[in-house]
Amino acid sequence: MPFPPVVVDIGPPPTPPELSTTLIAACSDAVPSGSCLLPSHPERPQRPRAVVYVTWQQPEQRAADLSVTMGESGAGRQVVRTLTFQDADALLERWRAVGFAVGALVDEQEAEVAASQPPPPPPPRPAPPPPLGQDLDRDPAASEPAPDHHPFWAAVGAFAAPGLADGSWRFGGWLRADLAFEAAPLLITGAVSYAASPEDDRALNASWLAMGLGAGAYLNLPAARLGLRLRAEVFAERMGVWAHDHVTGLEDSGSRWAVGPRLGLDGSWPYDGVVAAVAGVTAWTINDDTVIRVHGQDAASVPWAALALGLGARLRVP
Repeated sequence: MPFPPVVVDIGPPPTPPELSTTLIAACSDAVPSGSCLLPSHPERPQRPRAVVYVTWQQPEQRAADLSVTMGESGAGRQVVRTLTFQDADALLERWRAVGFAVGALVDEQEAEVAASQPPPPPPPRPAPPPPLGQDLDRDPAASEPAPDHHPFWAAVGAFAAPGLADGSWRFGGWLRADLAFEAAPLLITGAVSYAASPEDDRALNASWLAMGLGAGAYLNLPAARLGLRLRAEVFAERMGVWAHDHVTGLEDSGSRWAVGPRLGLDGSWPYDGVVAAVAGVTAWTINDDTVIRVHGQDAASVPWAALALGLGARLRVP
């Protein structure tokens, strides 16, 4: 992009047109990336690149005084030079030499101004590309998941666990609430669950209602957006059994309560989402096996320890 023109004011008047034209042409050839013009030129800018006053010493014009005032880039920098000529130098060549000198002097002063200014600051370093698989539409400020500062969570899901000792299974659902602390990765937890086993060939139906309360700890893994929770609880379980004799048509039922410890570990993803998928395992034990008797005879039993696998969803509560 060319710079603004250099304005050259020649004196004393009158100035022969052919000589001033020669001086301006030589100046335009010498000044880099720009041109020179007279003050009377219709395209004279309001803020020229530089203003040069050329004053010829009369009457022989054997010397010319050059006064150069730089524009905005030079912050008003001014320099004065004097050129002298021999009697043998032709008048036209003197004017041409002055034009070349003006262009060279402007170029020299701009180089000195540029050298005295501090270098520009380096361009900002580009941000590193996001890891493979990262959502490019996410806010960069959210590239790292926020800490788990939402203390209350509710979760619901389904689970499967061994039922009777003969190899049958129980299936059911659970509802859990966690209250997490912000000062330390600890939580208070409580849950309720219900499960039942399908009727077997002995016409036995069993159901389990359990309620637990305890404490635990949580660990968030931001790189994988995975949250882990370990729980230790005390739970109370009511087991109910219903039996039907198809021969006699008689029915009977019974129940018992048991108390014991329970441990659980689950993982949620993404742990910083409003809704997260949850998968976990729970193990528990009670004092002893539970024996089921029908007509005074042992018909089935429930093991004193069991392990359950669960799947569900966790909801962040505002």
